[in-house]
Amino acid sequence: MARVTDIHPSVQIHPTARINVTERLQIGAFTVIGENVEISGRDVEIGQEGWLDIGARIGGGSCFDRQSKFSAGHFLHMGQDAFVNTARPVLIGDEVGLGTRTAIYTHGAYLSALDGFPVTFASVHIGDRVWIPGAVINPGITIGSNVVIGVNSLVTKNLPDGCLAAGSPAKVIREDAYPAPLTSLAYDAFWMRFASDYDFNLRVLGGSGDVVLGETTFMPVDQVINGPTTDETERFRNQCRRYGIRFYARPVDGRYEVWR
Repeated sequence: MARVTDIHPSVQIHPTARINVTERLQIGAFTVIGENVEISGRDVEIGQEGWLDIGARIGGGSCFDRQSKFSAGHFLHMGQDAFVNTARPVLIGDEVGLGTRTAIYTHGAYLSALDGFPVTFASVHIGDRVWIPGAVINPGITIGSNVVIGVNSLVTKNLPDGCLAAGSPAKVIREDAYPAPLTSLAYDAFWMRFASDYDFNLRVLGGSGDVVLGETTFMPVDQVINGPTTDETERFRNQCRRYGIRFYARPVDGRYEVWR
């Protein structure tokens, strides 16, 4: 079967990256595939604005099995040496961060099943807006949306939407923890500190929560931008990203264009 390949022209792939996908490979616009990244399997889909850092790996044992699949939405982040095993499907939503040395397994086996040793093959599902810094996810796990998992956690049971979980094995520390939008006063105070720390001349529009820089309006609630592109607005957009504030808009012919 011939491979179907759809890699957007804006995708950056480091010369040392290794890609071996046999059936379907799709990588969305402005995704960066970094140094010594490895992507292997039968069916791999990565959305727009992804970032796969040094040594990140998708594939591993049994990744060419018939059931193998990897699908991730927009703004996927895989930190250094993060690993996703795709013996069975791994389905990931938008804005999911897999921090340094995070590991997701869909295949757990070594000793003989005929002698009663544990053997597991099962898919992993992760919702939108999830942060997993340096944790291990076992086969068969479902993680909801708006979830944060503590560093070095071992996830052996499903985690519901909005929770904070940590430990080995991981337990829900706080239910319905996220999202927790700032109050109006805290929101204004955040942007005042932000503007001071990074030397931005910002105006915060009361009520809407929109932020204006020059002639450009940033709308964090809707995650869009309206107005012209300048070096300053791009510096602002990039600094917002470092705080987890992402916009589904980017420069096109001198203005911001929404792409979702």
